Amino acid sequence: QVAPPPGMTLSVVASTLPIFIFSFTCHQNLFPLVNELKQRSLRRLDLIIVGAIATGLLMYGVVGLGAYMRFAPQPKPNIVLDLPRTSLVRVGELLVIVAVTFTYPLQLHPCRRSMMILVSSCMGRFMNRDEERWCRRILTVFILMGTATVACLVRNLGITLAFVGALGSNTVVLIMPAFLFLRLHHSHSGVLWYLALAVFIAGCIILPTSVTAVIH
Repeated sequence: QVAPPPGMTLSVVASTLPIFIFSFTCHQNLFPLVNELKQRSLRRLDLIIVGAIATGLLMYGVVGLGAYMRFAPQPKPNIVLDLPRTSLVRVGELLVIVAVTFTYPLQLHPCRRSMMILVSSCMGRFMNRDEERWCRRILTVFILMGTATVACLVRNLGITLAFVGALGSNTVVLIMPAFLFLRLHHSHSGVLWYLALAVFIAGCIILPTSVTAVIH
């Protein structure tokens, strides 16, 4: 029988919710996907979005439910740590390392590009080629050192995912899409407008609540 753990409180739910939000942060992949899509149309794009979310929901649901049923009531934030130390698990850990190594540059590039846009905006002009090259190098070193420091100091994967989900993913998934929709359709207040308003308010409530719950 699957039941909530005895220690589940509102604070625990608030600190765990950002991890679920983080799992569905795939908005940044939409633009390259549209560029590569043949016979582009809104209907085909909607089908792909629904299919991607449904596939992710199914996979995450099966893995999460299976881990909870197997290691309840206190599964670790990193499910790999709950598994027995066998050779097969060692191979899985090695594959995780390979996956992280090759996906890290894919995450670094948009992060660095966004920071360069912020720097250029603060300067009030576009950077020339030399300035852009030096800015790219400095930001790359800064991101590498920052992420390496976090990886060395933070041992709890759940806390890392919770902070990323509460601050970054919550903004990307809930706050900004709803805010942009409200701005673009401010003169047409229909059902979708009020739903977007509800999502925006929910995101603004979740962000400080989750961050506070994770810290405490």
